Amino acid sequence: MLSSSLSSPVDSRTVRRNPGLRNVVIGDGVTDIPEGLFYGHEKLATVTFGDNIKTIGDSAFQHCHGMTNIVLPEGLHTIGAYAFDWSGITSVKIPVSLKTVGVSAFGGCSRLASVTIDDLSAWMKIDFAAGSSNPISNGGANNSIGKLEKCDLFAGGKLVTDLVIPDDITEIKPYTFYNYKNIESVTVKHDISSVGTCAFWFCENLMDVSFRSCVAEIGAAAFSGCENLDKMIFAGDAPTIGENVFARVTTYTSGGEKIYHDVFTTVRFPGNDKTWTKEIKQNYGGTGVPIICLGE
Repeated sequence: MLSSSLSSPVDSRTVRRNPGLRNVVIGDGVTDIPEGLFYGHEKLATVTFGDNIKTIGDSAFQHCHGMTNIVLPEGLHTIGAYAFDWSGITSVKIPVSLKTVGVSAFGGCSRLASVTIDDLSAWMKIDFAAGSSNPISNGGANNSIGKLEKCDLFAGGKLVTDLVIPDDITEIKPYTFYNYKNIESVTVKHDISSVGTCAFWFCENLMDVSFRSCVAEIGAAAFSGCENLDKMIFAGDAPTIGENVFARVTTYTSGGEKIYHDVFTTVRFPGNDKTWTKEIKQNYGGTGVPIICLGE
């Protein structure tokens, strides 16, 4: 069987009996793709999704090495754990309806070079369960089917490089730009509640971050690995700081053990703001970090 059209809910065993599937059309009668439905179908090359799919189950397309370009349908709201793990996809169109992505949904997709979504706000509202849930995290990834230096994110037709947080975003969720290599600056013009855990983890080309209003909390490892981060500006009160916010890996011992170092960045804040205590300032990488007050 080289091709198949699925128009209604199917038994996973039926699909698994046909490992030679290459082309699949999933009709509008299908709302959920079951767990492991196409697991290990290495020859599967194209999948056309119907308009009514709401959920892609765990491991549904895991180890589908022949898959390349996929367009996920509007209306899809959940991608399960390991759904496309270790698949061969090179590009993916994400619908603005997507809400949650499970652990390692795009883990090991080392050929994935381009991720597209129509709206930046929609991207920033997705709940990623882990770094490996995020398709843009594959920059520098390496596995048995290829290696990629970076993955591009296009939002509203534009490559995301100098990021201005949209006005309707009240928090930067965990893992939103995890391991994204293209981002160079981040500007937040309004109050936000938090920058989530690992939100900008290993964004190695990020140089400037500006909070022009208040941010209440910066989560653990939010800027870990941002080795070129040179300047952060805070216009409001000092936020609470999680562990290893600016830690990065720079060296290894002779035995291969990683040694963590802090990023040395200039942090600017209102000079007359008493919330910026000595203890708070030391959380930004220790006493060796230069602290410069705005207005001085």
